[in-house]
Amino acid sequence: MHAIGMVAPPEHDSEEAEWARRHVTDQLLALVGDDADRFRIPAIDVLHTLRLLTFSASHHEIADGRLLTPQQIVGIVLDGVLKRED
Repeated sequence: MHAIGMVAPPEHDSEEAEWARRHVTDQLLALVGDDADRFRIPAIDVLHTLRLLTFSASHHEIADGRLLTPQQIVGIVLDGVLKRED
């Protein structure tokens, strides 16, 4: 991101940015589907956490060069949000 001049978050107040966020969120919620009942927190919060972790864990500078694989990211999110079976 630094190499292409993106040193700050993109403008979040535009209609296009808001539409894109809603569209991506709707698509991800549809992907989760019935499995949302298995989460101990709302699916929207799981997806927010997944987006944040994916961004930070795959950004070379933020992750101090220790990037996480997609499998590690999903494992961290799911193990942290699934209900425990008694």
